[in-house]
Amino acid sequence: MNTTASGRHASAMSAAIPSGSPAYLVPVSGPELGTVELPAHARTLILGRHEACELKLPVAAEQVSRFHARLAQSESGQWSIADQQSRWGTFVNGRRLEKNDELPLSEGDLIRIAPWTFSFSKTAKKRGLQLSDDTGQTVVRPVTADQQQPLARELLTPLLEAAASVHTAADEKQLAQRVIEGAARGTGLQNAFVLRPLDTAGQYEVLASSMSGDAGAQRPTFSRSLLAGASGGQVVEVSTTRESNMSQSMVQLRITAAMCVPLMLGTTPAAYLYLDSRATGATTAGIRPDASAFATALGHIASMALANLKRSEMEKREAEMKSDLNAAAAAQQYILPARRHTFARIGIEGESRAGKTVGGDFFDVIELDESHDRIGFAVADVTGKGMAAGVLMSTTQGFFHSRLVSTQGDVAASVRQLSAFINPRRPANKFVTLWAGVIDTAKMTLTYTDAGHGFGILRQADGTLVALDQGDGLPVGIEPDWEYHALTLPLGPGDTIVVVSDGIVEQFGTVTHATGLVTREQFELSGVRNVINQKPDDLVEAMYQAVIQHAGTDQLADDATIIVVRVG
Repeated sequence: MNTTASGRHASAMSAAIPSGSPAYLVPVSGPELGTVELPAHARTLILGRHEACELKLPVAAEQVSRFHARLAQSESGQWSIADQQSRWGTFVNGRRLEKNDELPLSEGDLIRIAPWTFSFSKTAKKRGLQLSDDTGQTVVRPVTADQQQPLARELLTPLLEAAASVHTAADEKQLAQRVIEGAARGTGLQNAFVLRPLDTAGQYEVLASSMSGDAGAQRPTFSRSLLAGASGGQVVEVSTTRESNMSQSMVQLRITAAMCVPLMLGTTPAAYLYLDSRATGATTAGIRPDASAFATALGHIASMALANLKRSEMEKREAEMKSDLNAAAAAQQYILPARRHTFARIGIEGESRAGKTVGGDFFDVIELDESHDRIGFAVADVTGKGMAAGVLMSTTQGFFHSRLVSTQGDVAASVRQLSAFINPRRPANKFVTLWAGVIDTAKMTLTYTDAGHGFGILRQADGTLVALDQGDGLPVGIEPDWEYHALTLPLGPGDTIVVVSDGIVEQFGTVTHATGLVTREQFELSGVRNVINQKPDDLVEAMYQAVIQHAGTDQLADDATIIVVRVG
């Protein structure tokens, strides 16, 4: 949101900056890396390894693109993620994000940006169970297919029953509980946990456990070595009968055998099935010889079921978001004027395109008399995006339209009345920038007011560009008694007036310089002026195409509105 206001203007607007909600990307696997904080006040953040990124990953991470992914926060505090056409991709819960995907994030989502996997969280420090550090004490071995005993025929029925039960689980916790029930039945290891990693420091959350009563009340201990061995995506085990050392803590718990099975989402272990003999103190003789084969098969089945649950959950999130936004966007289109208007000596074209969400922009064309001697037009931008901005946009447009008609085209008075109307009704973090003008075709004049908008340009017939940014530009709604002023300019045949919103000017894109240096820069008013000077037949479409080319995508980061008025 641009404004020329200073002093009193700036202090008034500073109180209106949205607070938002912080979030964190907590590494759960990959090279050593600290937690990545998503600041509460942020609206759009680019993650990558380029210096210009707000969230910068190490330059040496070759699988991370320079501008890899975009994280955005809505007015309601909902964070979402989109891939920036990265070479190696961005994965959420094992699913690769396609071009133009905008996925809302939920607590615990696993975001894979190789070589890291991050857990999305609204909590800076999420504490769980700490692993027993038995590094160097316990020797684990991977369980390969050629080392496994063939699965006994009598275990096929329990495996199929476990598969059916797991695939009908309604959520992760129910899935985890059904996995441990099936694992205990097929392996002979009656003590079972499903653990979810919370970070790379050895903190784990217990999703389900077979322990109950006094045993369940005790704080469980888990082997760091066993879980580390399974973090590579393969089943690992340890037992006293296979010449493997056991840590002192495991000996004290009378554990003679243990096994860990990763539950995978794509290439990322999302959870672990952890089995051992502590519940019964059983010797390895009580463990089935084909336990590893059963656990491996059950792990594959559970991984597929978990992936289906996650995919279904993400699709539901996307569908809900798109349904709400599509309905709201469709309703907004009904109140916007037609794209083209032709009057005696004036031609007007305008368009408003929503960014990622429902638009907070609008443009309007207002006929002030039947003879079309005076034509009003306006562009406005509500802070933020989404449903709240869309509602305030609709309210602003309707009230201003009626005021401009009732005041017979008095732009300054109409803006003043609008500000007084909006002020007591706006949320603390919302205000509106507005550019409004009236053309008198008999006098051939433009009278306009700029209320904190700043993106109006007059191109005179001789090519001279004049900034249309006067009018005591405090954004609408901040102070109810603010006095706005109008400025009147002469117009001539061949003149063109262009007003855009900040979604055009502030759109970021990558720029490659002659030296090979790549920077991330905004489109700026200079980009707007460049398009105007090219004098295209369809200036509105040419402006959008220039911004899309600059952004590298047709999914612009913010609402983008353009209105063009040509004098014949």
